[in-house]
Amino acid sequence: MKYMVKWRGFFIVAIIGLLVFQNVSPVLATIVDEKTTMITLKIIKEDKDTKEKINGSSFEIKNKKTGETKEVSITEHGTIIENSLSEGEYIVKEKKAAPGYTLDEQTYNVTLADKEEAITSSSTKKEAEKTPSVTEQPSKKGNLKAVITDNIFTAVKVENGTGNELGATNRIKNGGAVVLKMNFTFSGKNYKAGDTFKTVLPDSFNFGTTNLTGDFLPSTEAKWDLNASTRELTITFFKDGVQEGNYDIELSTALKSFSETEKTSQVAVFNTAGGNTVYQLEIIPEVDKATQVMLEAMPSKVNPDKATVDARFNLTKETSELGELRLSDTAYGGSTIINRNSIKVYSTDISAKGTFIGSKQLLTENTDYELIYAPSGLTIKLKEGLKAKGYQVTYERSIDKTNSSLSTIGTSATTVGSSGMLSNGSMTISVTIKAYDHLIKKAVYNPVTQCIDWTINVNYDLANLTPGTVLTDVLTDDNVSYVADSLKIKRVTFNEESGEAVIGDDASNDWTVSTISDNGSFNMNYKKTDEKAYQVTYSTKLTDFSPRKIKNEVTDEKGVKATENFDFKPDLLNKEAGEIDYYNNTMDWTITVNSEGINMQNINIVDEFSTGVKSLVSYNVYAYPSDSGYKLLTEGRDFTIQKDVSPAGFKIKLIGNYATTDNKIVVKMKTKIDLTDGAKTLDNKASFSYFDGSLTQYSETIKAEATPETSILANGGKVGKWNPATGEINWIVSVNAMGKKYDKLVLDDEFLDGTTFVEGSLQYRNVVNSSELTDLSIPLEIKGTLAQVGDANYPTKIDTSANKIHLEFGNLDTNRVFVKYKTKPKDNWFFSQWVNNKAIVSDNGADEQIYETKEFAFLQNEVIKVAGNIDNVYGNKVNWNMELLNISPERTLSNPVITNRLEQGNTGAQFIKNSFQVINTKTNEPINEENYDIIFEGNTFTIQFKNYTAMAPIKVSYSTISLLSGPISNETTVEAEDFSNVPMFFKKRNAAVSPVFTVGSGSGIATIGTIKITKVDEDDTTKKLEGAKFQLYTLDGEKSGQEIKTNSEGEILLDGIQSGKYKLVETEAPEGYNISDEYKEGKEITVNSSGEELLLTIKNAMKKGKVILTKKDSASDEVLADAEFELQNAAGSKLKEKLTTAASGNIEITDLAPGDYKLIETKAPAGYQLDATPVHFTIDFNQ
Repeated sequence: MKYMVKWRGFFIVAIIGLLVFQNVSPVLATIVDEKTTMITLKIIKEDKDTKEKINGSSFEIKNKKTGETKEVSITEHGTIIENSLSEGEYIVKEKKAAPGYTLDEQTYNVTLADKEEAITSSSTKKEAEKTPSVTEQPSKKGNLKAVITDNIFTAVKVENGTGNELGATNRIKNGGAVVLKMNFTFSGKNYKAGDTFKTVLPDSFNFGTTNLTGDFLPSTEAKWDLNASTRELTITFFKDGVQEGNYDIELSTALKSFSETEKTSQVAVFNTAGGNTVYQLEIIPEVDKATQVMLEAMPSKVNPDKATVDARFNLTKETSELGELRLSDTAYGGSTIINRNSIKVYSTDISAKGTFIGSKQLLTENTDYELIYAPSGLTIKLKEGLKAKGYQVTYERSIDKTNSSLSTIGTSATTVGSSGMLSNGSMTISVTIKAYDHLIKKAVYNPVTQCIDWTINVNYDLANLTPGTVLTDVLTDDNVSYVADSLKIKRVTFNEESGEAVIGDDASNDWTVSTISDNGSFNMNYKKTDEKAYQVTYSTKLTDFSPRKIKNEVTDEKGVKATENFDFKPDLLNKEAGEIDYYNNTMDWTITVNSEGINMQNINIVDEFSTGVKSLVSYNVYAYPSDSGYKLLTEGRDFTIQKDVSPAGFKIKLIGNYATTDNKIVVKMKTKIDLTDGAKTLDNKASFSYFDGSLTQYSETIKAEATPETSILANGGKVGKWNPATGEINWIVSVNAMGKKYDKLVLDDEFLDGTTFVEGSLQYRNVVNSSELTDLSIPLEIKGTLAQVGDANYPTKIDTSANKIHLEFGNLDTNRVFVKYKTKPKDNWFFSQWVNNKAIVSDNGADEQIYETKEFAFLQNEVIKVAGNIDNVYGNKVNWNMELLNISPERTLSNPVITNRLEQGNTGAQFIKNSFQVINTKTNEPINEENYDIIFEGNTFTIQFKNYTAMAPIKVSYSTISLLSGPISNETTVEAEDFSNVPMFFKKRNAAVSPVFTVGSGSGIATIGTIKITKVDEDDTTKKLEGAKFQLYTLDGEKSGQEIKTNSEGEILLDGIQSGKYKLVETEAPEGYNISDEYKEGKEITVNSSGEELLLTIKNAMKKGKVILTKKDSASDEVLADAEFELQNAAGSKLKEKLTTAASGNIEITDLAPGDYKLIETKAPAGYQLDATPVHFTIDFNQ
C-alpha cells in the first residue's frame, strides 16, 4: 500500500449503514478418508486488450465426476496456482469479475493427470474504466469537459469499526462495519470545470441503496459522488485551472454479507495509482453456535438400538496452540456406551456463514490427535492445536434396552483453546424403551352379545417371523361356539413417540388360517420373512351360563405360550346406587335381575335398607324382553310388593305372565334419607331367588352404596374463585346444607394472607336445588334469588370490618342459605399466592364446624412498556416511548425512579437530551419539571420523581441518534416503594431497533450538537451570573428539553442537542438583574450539523435603584432649596457632586447599583449652617 504526504488537506466523512439479512442453508461436504495424489492447476487472468495481468477475480473449479466445487481468488500477479486437486476432469468458470472488468462467460474444460495444467482467462474493461476519448461539450464557461485519464487515486486504508487496519490476521465479522480512508492526490495539472475522475470500488462492500454526495470544504473547487449500486466513485471539478490537490474521502460502511458457499478468505482490490492496492480480508463466520451437536436415535426413538452423534467444532475458525474437542454423553433413566470403533475425526474449511465447505479430511489417531476415551465421553487433543479450521467428530452410542426407564439421552460438546472454553453446544432427544411380550392372550366378556371376545397380540417384540412360524390356538371349553367370520388379523405399528401399539389395516393375506373348530380352536402359518407385529381377534358365544374358568391357550412353533384363564360369572343380579337429592333428602336406586336372559320361574326380589335410608318413596318395575325395548309392569297383575318386611325394606314377587320369564327385570325406586343421624355412607342390599325347573336357586346378597358429599356431611362448605377481571376473590359459604335445626347459627370469617374485605359485597342467597349444594361454583357464579330482611335465612346481626365478618342467624331453624362476599389483595400492583380462608359456623358456640379452602390469586398489573421506531425523516434517529401503566386514582404511584441503559453496539448511538418529554397521559400535558430530575451518565439516564404521586399513566418520550447503522437496544427498569412486591421481571423491559441509513451531504440524517451559554454582567463582562434560567423551544413553540439554570460560573452546557433551528428564551434573570431584552421573547439559534459547539454570551443589565433626599429646617420643618451634596460609595470614593436640592427640598438620584452609599452636604442653603454628617443609605437588589 502507498501513502503520500498531504500538502493540501481537505477531509470529508460519510457513513453508510447496512442491514444484514441471514439466509443459512446447509452445505454438504464430501468425506475423504484417504490421501490422493494432488495435481496443480494454474489460472492466469489478463486484460484482453493490453494483456496486462489483473487481480481481484474469483473462479469456480468443479469436479465433473463428484460434483465437488472449489472457489479460488486471484490476488497477486494475475495468477493463482491451485495444488489441492486430484486427478480427473474439471470445469473452470469465472464467478466474480475483477473490479472494473467484465465477467468472462467462457467455460474451460481441463483434464488433470500427471503434470500442471494452465488456462488463461481474458476480460475487457467496463466502459466506465476504459480510457475514453475526451468528448468536447460546451460548458457554461465554454470549456471542454473531460474524463480524467490520470489515476489520482493515491492510497486507501481499510479499518474496522474500532480503527484497526484489516488484514489476514485482523479478522472482521461477516457484514461487519468498516471504514474506507481514501486519498486522491495530483499536481502539475490543469483540470477544468466539469472534468471528472472515476473509479469503481470493490464489490466486497455493501454501500446500501442510497447514492452519496459530498464536498471538500473549505475548498469549493470539487465535489464527490458515489453511486451505491455500481460502486462508482466520481470526483467532479467546479473550477478551471485546478493544478494541484490532496483530497481525503472517508466512507464508513460495511462488508457485504458473504454466503454459505463463499469462503472466509476474501480480497478487496482497489485500482490505485502505480498498481492495485489489495486487501486480504479474513471473515469471522456468521453462525449462532460455534459448536453444534446433532443427535439421532436409530432406527427410531422407540426401542432404539443406538444413537448417532455428529458434533461440529470451531465453526468460527479460531486459532490456538491448544486445541481440544470435548464430548460428554448423558442418559436419564438408563445407560449408553460409546462404540470406540465408530469414532471418526475430520477437519474441514468453514464458509462465511459457519457451514462446512469443500472436502473433509479424515484425521488419524496418534498422528493428528490424541484420543482420551471413556464409555460416556471423549476428549480429542489436536496435536497442532486449533488451526483456523472446523472439526467434526462422529460416533455411535449403543443403548442398553433392558432398562425401560430410559427417557432422554443427550450429548454436549465443547471447543477448548489456550484461554479455556471457546464455545459449546448440546442436544437432547427423548427415547422410549417399551418391552412387549412375544405372545399375549386376552379375553373380555360382552353381556350384550353374550360372547367372549378374544385377542392375541403376536410378535409385539418384533422378533423375526418366517414361513416356519406357526401359532396354535386351543380353547378347552366345549360350552362355547365360534362366531362365524369373527376372526380378524390386522397389522400393528408403534407410535414413534410413545411406543404405543397402533392397530392398522387388514393383514389376513400374511397368514394361512386352518379350519376353525366349533368351539374356536385353530392354527395359523406365516407366509413371509420379516419382523412385523399383528393382532388377532375373534369371538365365541356362551351356550352354558354356569360360573367357571374358561381356558384358552396359544403356542408358537418354539413352544412360547400365552394363556388366558377367563373367569366367567353370569350377570344375574346387580344393584346400583343412583343420585342423591340433598335438597329433598331422597336417593335413587336400581336393581337388575337376569341380565343373561335365562329362563326363570317364581322370581322373588328382596331389598334391605341400611342406616340413613328411611323409607320407600316410589318404585317402578320394568321387563326388558330385548335390549331395544322395555315394558312397565303393573302392580297386582305382574308383580306384588310387600313393604313392611323385617329388617326394613321390601319384597317383590313376579306373577301372572312373568311368573316364568327370560326377560331382564329392572326395579327403579326412590327412598327417603336422613343424614342428620350421623350416617357416613348410604347402602342398600338386594338378593333374589328363582326356580330353574328342578331347583330353587338363591343369589348372593349384593350391596350398593354411596358416600354423601363431604360438604353435605359437614353440613356446609366453602369455595373461592379468583376473578382476574376485577382483581377480587369471590367466596361462598354453604350454611346448614343438611337442613338441621339451629337455635342461633353464628358465622365468623377472618381474612388473612394480605387480603381485605370488599365493602358492600355481602349477599344471602336462597338454595333452590341439590346441584347447588354439591357444586358451590353454581351459586357462586349465578346470582339467583336473594334473601330479604325479615326472612328466616337473613342475618339478624351483621358486623363487618376490613379483616373480618360476623353474622348471626337467630331465626334460621332448619332453613338453608348461601353466604357470598368478596375480598381483594391489599397490594393492587402485584399479588401471587394462595389465599387461605376459613369460616367457622356454630349453633351459638356449640357444634362448631370449620369450612376452609384456599384459592390462588394472581394480580399483575403491567408496570411498564417500551417501544422504539425509526424516525420518518431521519433514518439514523430512533424515537423511543416508555410508559408507566395502569396508574389510576385507585392505584397510585409515588416517586418512581426510571433507569434506562442504552446498548449502542458499534453504532455510536447517543441520547438527544433536548428530546425528553414527561407527560401525564390523562391530561396529555407535561408534568411539572419541579417534580422530577433527569440525570445523564454515559449511556444511561435516570428520571427521579420527587414529591409526586401519579394518578394517571406516565409517558416518557425521547430520541437517540446513531452514527453507524446497526442494532441498538435499551433496557428500562422502574422502581418505586409501591412496587416492593413486584418481581424484577415485570419491572424491566427491553426494546431493540436496527436503524438502516446512509449518511452524506443532503442525505437526511440527524446529528448531535452542543450549546454553551455564558451569562455575564452587562457592565462588567468578567462578572459571571449564576441563576439565570433558559428554556429551549422548537420553532413550532414546543418545549425542547427541560428548563436549565446557569451555575456558579455563569455557564450552562447543553450537550446532546439535535442539530437544527430553535428558539432560546430566558425565562428568569439572575437575582438583581433584568431579563435580557434579546432573549426575553426568544431568539432563534442554530445548532450546527457539523457538531461544532454553539457559544452564546448573554449579557444582563443589573436592576438599579434610586434615592430621594429632602432638606428641611430643623425647627420649622420647612423644606430648603439650594443645599449642595456629594454622593460617595461605602469606601468614600466620590461618585457625584454638586447635587442641589430643588424648591421642593428634594434631590433624586437614579441608576444606583445595589450597594451602600452616603450623601455628604458640601454647601448649606443661604442663612443656614453646613451639616457635614454623612447620610448613609443602601440600595438593595430588586429595590
